Amino acid sequence: MKVTKEEIKKIASLAKLELTEEELDSFVVEFESILNYVSLINECDTSSIENSAEIHFMDDYVGEIFKEDVPKPSMSHEDVFLNVPDSRRSGNYFKTSKIVNKE
Repeated sequence: MKVTKEEIKKIASLAKLELTEEELDSFVVEFESILNYVSLINECDTSSIENSAEIHFMDDYVGEIFKEDVPKPSMSHEDVFLNVPDSRRSGNYFKTSKIVNKE
């Protein structure tokens, strides 16, 4: 499967990685190798294998669907923020980088 440098750049951007041209070239080769290996599954003859997918409808289900929501003590604010740098804390909240974009 062919992978382009542009695709690797997009993946790197989403992962917030800065790659050199040399690293881009290396990742193109590695991604192609991985995808080619994974695509070998398409060569498997599965015509003699019975479909094992099972569909369960909730109408037929008897029993508890969800666990009961039982309140229990949680960590103190001091423990939660023990290893958080001040630059990433705002009162009792974590500050995070904006991760949503318009793409």
